Amino acid sequence: MTAQGLKHEANLVLWKDRVANCRSSGLPVREWCKQNQVARQTYYHWEKELLKKIGEQLLASKEIEQSDATVFAEIPGQVLIADSESSVVATLKLKNAELKVYSGADAAIVAEMCKAMQNVK
Repeated sequence: MTAQGLKHEANLVLWKDRVANCRSSGLPVREWCKQNQVARQTYYHWEKELLKKIGEQLLASKEIEQSDATVFAEIPGQVLIADSESSVVATLKLKNAELKVYSGADAAIVAEMCKAMQNVK
């Protein structure tokens, strides 16, 4: 791995901790960023890079077969609603499945959705 690649991997570890800190704080992203002097654009860049890495690991860990069937996965106890201020910060496409992640999405829910996508055929 190149020096640039190693630096990116180290940044991912740092960003994961910061995103987890934000999500566990109970504060809206906007407020957490303000309190921690982090630009929201920077925060969402961190989330996007982490989700990209999760997607890459998902693809590497399991070969997903293509199918014409539509598959739905239920995430119990959670309703995800995108309001008018939300915007897509990442899209994960695996064969015929697509997962859109909106700004403000809970990282734990996104992780569960990525796991559910492993079952897509």
